[in-house]
Amino acid sequence: MLSQLHWGGGTPTYYSEADLERLFSAFRRRFSFSSDAEIAIEVDARVTTLGQIATLHRLGFNRLSLGIQDFDPKVQKTVGRLQSYPLTRRLADGARAAGFDSVNVDLIYGLPHQTTGGFARTLEQVIEMRPERIAVYSFAYMPWLKPHMKKLPAEALPPRSGRSSCSGSPSTRSSAPGTGRSAWTTSRSPRTSWRARSRIAGCTATSWAIPSRRPRT
Repeated sequence: MLSQLHWGGGTPTYYSEADLERLFSAFRRRFSFSSDAEIAIEVDARVTTLGQIATLHRLGFNRLSLGIQDFDPKVQKTVGRLQSYPLTRRLADGARAAGFDSVNVDLIYGLPHQTTGGFARTLEQVIEMRPERIAVYSFAYMPWLKPHMKKLPAEALPPRSGRSSCSGSPSTRSSAPGTGRSAWTTSRSPRTSWRARSRIAGCTATSWAIPSRRPRT
């Protein structure tokens, strides 16, 4: 009896709605899920449609993780990931409208051309999306292991001595398997608020208290 399932390792929504349904049906045939199972999937807003979101929820998915990294256009262009805030917000809102219980976002700090002010603006935009969970990863520049990183301008990386630290309440710090990156996650329950603070390049950005989307009962 499974209580958790996570589809990740990239972007499963590169598959069509029909393929997603076919693949998940194979899981259903082989495993039983508890009635309160958390069934999560990672998506890329650039390739994911609202039709796919509706299909995923119908199949039983209830948690969505959106990769963002940073909303700063210069950072996005440098790392080859152009993804606007309106596009990402539309998908997050569509997931909630479809019935997803949890919408999560993933950020990365330490990317080329990131600045304190730019990352603070990204955090402000993320907070406007009101995610249930934020995961923040430290970028590991390892061109000797990952040749594609050789295309990144090393001189534009923030100094390692000033890399950001993130803390929250409640929060956890862990290592992202296979990435060489540290990760901080901050979550809020449906009936509480949480405060997130982020620092980058040794400077503290603004901290925010985020009230619950759901009313107290």
